[in-house]
Amino acid sequence: IAGRVAREWARHGDQQEVAGAFNELIAHLPEAGEACRAATLQGLKQGLRTNRRAAPPIWQTTQERLRAGASAEQAEQIRSLAARFGGADAQDELIEIVRGNGPVDERLKALADCLARPNDKIAALVQRMCRDDDPQLSRAAILGLTVCDVDPEEFLVKYPILRPEQRQAVIDVAASQPRYARRLLDQLESGNIPASDIRAEVARQLFALNDASVSERLSKLWGDANASDTDRHAEMSRLRHLITSAALTRADQRHGRELFHQRCAQCHVLFGEGKTLGPDLTGTQRDDPERLIVDVADPNARVAPQFRVTVVQADDGRVIAGVLQEENDEQIVLRTVNDVVTMSKGQVTDRKLLADSLMPAGVLNGLSNSDIQDLFSYLMSRTKFDHSLHGEKPAGRRQ
Repeated sequence: IAGRVAREWARHGDQQEVAGAFNELIAHLPEAGEACRAATLQGLKQGLRTNRRAAPPIWQTTQERLRAGASAEQAEQIRSLAARFGGADAQDELIEIVRGNGPVDERLKALADCLARPNDKIAALVQRMCRDDDPQLSRAAILGLTVCDVDPEEFLVKYPILRPEQRQAVIDVAASQPRYARRLLDQLESGNIPASDIRAEVARQLFALNDASVSERLSKLWGDANASDTDRHAEMSRLRHLITSAALTRADQRHGRELFHQRCAQCHVLFGEGKTLGPDLTGTQRDDPERLIVDVADPNARVAPQFRVTVVQADDGRVIAGVLQEENDEQIVLRTVNDVVTMSKGQVTDRKLLADSLMPAGVLNGLSNSDIQDLFSYLMSRTKFDHSLHGEKPAGRRQ
């Protein structure tokens, strides 16, 4: 109930009936039981994820009463809610937490709360945290650049000296808008960023920008995102010649596991490693090379409804491609490879449900024949690969 009322207020707070219901809900908080208060605060926080309205007058007095006897957990909820109202004091507290030396999980939560209501101070914080020594914080801050509308060009230029997690995040940010994508392509064409670092899902995101110049330049560097039936059949034929029993026996599964984390783990879990955006591969028919070949070379051949891609154009120029996770009258929630994105429907200027699978074509682009054999060998393995059980990879086999 709290979430629904909060969403209505964020969208129609100028209507007397909506404003009255919202004020009544807030006024009730100090007298509510502990469990009810916690649930209401959580609902309000979720409902105001895309709020840009200033807090109603009743919030200030209610907030002071709530803080007086709040537990540490509820104090965090109150601060988070205050930040969504644009409260300067709450945002300053969150900024200090992010910049402090506390547990990384707390700093990440505080950063997420900051990004829910970005302003100039938050933008400055994000740019600072992009250089943080902690890889999780640094990556989260880089991904926050697009929320704060900060141009990632500085980081694209410095790409060769960035850490791996920073590189991936910078590319993802640059793929979110045509103007950033052009800067990314400049660096790709100059050789500062290897074309092989553009993952298949990033390429699809770039093509989804629907910018003729971006698509044309990317096709020359990376390949065509829309392979013909002839191309797909040729690719499957090539893979059948590569994925033989003899080749799989000689393959380096340790390297295959590394490739799995680079190319597949953003969406799939195998032996408990990876993310659950796509199907868990552990229990699938991985011992059937033909099934794997078809799934990899023609991912759109069999598409479950829950894994179809929705592409959303936002009024700030961003294009987000992901799986629709949640929708109501006021908001949509998309789950992308890197994040969960909540948008007000008022921000959406265009929306398309594609027939395409969440898994993009071209996941093998840039891999050598031996790389492909290593990856398939690991994908078809029966147990989790253990470094301690295997020696060094065969010398001279890489080509």
